[in-house]
Amino acid sequence: MSAEHCSIILDILCSILEPIGVHRKVYTTPSKGKRNKKQKRRALGRDDKLVSLGGQKGQSAIPPAPPQIKNFLTIGFNTTVRHLENLAQDPGSRNSDAETASIAVIFVLNSDQDLASHAQLAHLIKTASLTLPANLEPRLVVLPKGAEVRLATALQIPRVGMVGLKNGAPNAATLLELVRNHVPTVMVPWFEESMKPNMKRWMA
Repeated sequence: MSAEHCSIILDILCSILEPIGVHRKVYTTPSKGKRNKKQKRRALGRDDKLVSLGGQKGQSAIPPAPPQIKNFLTIGFNTTVRHLENLAQDPGSRNSDAETASIAVIFVLNSDQDLASHAQLAHLIKTASLTLPANLEPRLVVLPKGAEVRLATALQIPRVGMVGLKNGAPNAATLLELVRNHVPTVMVPWFEESMKPNMKRWMA
């Protein structure tokens, strides 16, 4: 993949993630210790009392639901790997629901992921793709050094090393088309060789 395409992909990805960061920044209050939690509980208690009396103050304490795109993401190595493992163990469970939808593309940071991690991901991707048509196999995109800052800023979290984007994600059609047109499917030669006998048996 060319540097130009990689830059465009990163720009689009950040624009997709930004609504999550805005929601987190506006509606998530950083913890300030036990005293702050007690004060918050007292304040909520007063607000609830106002609501029961017909007041309006407590209604503003309920934040809106996070953007829908959040349900179609896996953020972090462990979450992404766990989702791939679940799909590999039960490929028949995947459907259009955000919780069980298959991952379309995994973005990893070049500075944070070693070769062993890439190999593990590639193996899981191939295993989870056994029942998928070739054009829907998950892609693995290695983002350039420095991309972590942009992704972390978009998500409003301290750091991020991996992001998985699921099929059916809202407002992601352009990104997925770009990735599928310019990023090849994952190649794991030893895995594909080991699967040839099974493929012949299935096709017989």
